[in-house]
Order: sequence, then structure tokens, then C-alpha cells
Amino acid sequence: MITKADDDFGAVHIDYSKGYCEKNCNKCSQVCPCGAIKRLSLEEKQRTRIAMAAIKEDKCVKCGACVRACPYGAIKWTAQGIIIDSSKCIGCAKCKVSCKFDAIEIFAIKKQSLI
Repeated sequence: MITKADDDFGAVHIDYSKGYCEKNCNKCSQVCPCGAIKRLSLEEKQRTRIAMAAIKEDKCVKCGACVRACPYGAIKWTAQGIIIDSSKCIGCAKCKVSCKFDAIEIFAIKKQSLI
């Protein structure tokens, strides 16, 4: 769910308590009546960082649900544990929604950028 701009974020942003940003959906940028969400092609949207994910090490049980859920291949299972490749993560929150242990935090960013 998209929420309106406020002083904390400075721009419209996603309320991840309602779900995650679907990889193959681009409706927000196509229907925004005031231009607050930049019109992007689906390809551009899929490469635009809207937030950032981080693992809460103290809660992660290394089950791999987030690895399987990530549509961008940004989460890997390594000898050191679960890691997020920040060069691939766009912040869609599918990993957070898939985690039954609340071990993933999604951080808002002030400026969206192409990755």
C-alpha cells in the first residue's frame, strides 16, 4: 500500500505491513494522479531501489525462506549465514513477508535510485 509523503520519508512510500511490492506490477506509477510517483516502465521499476532489507541476526534461524522468496536473487545462503547483496536488493519486502521469525527489517530510503 502506498502512503502519502511526510516529514520522515520526504516522499510517498510503501506500507509493508500490507504486503510487498510485486515484481511484475507497475500500477502505482501508472495511476498516480499528481505525479508524486514517477512514471516508469516495468523494466525501470524492477531496477529501482525503493527501500533496503537487512537481516536481524539475533532472530534469523537460517531456514532459507527469504532466499527462496527474493525475486531479485539478492539474498544468498553462504557459509557465514544468510546475506543480502545490497547491489541487487530493491527493497520490495517479499523476503520480510516470507519470514515467519520477523528476522528481516525493511528500511525506508530518502532517495530512490536505479540499480
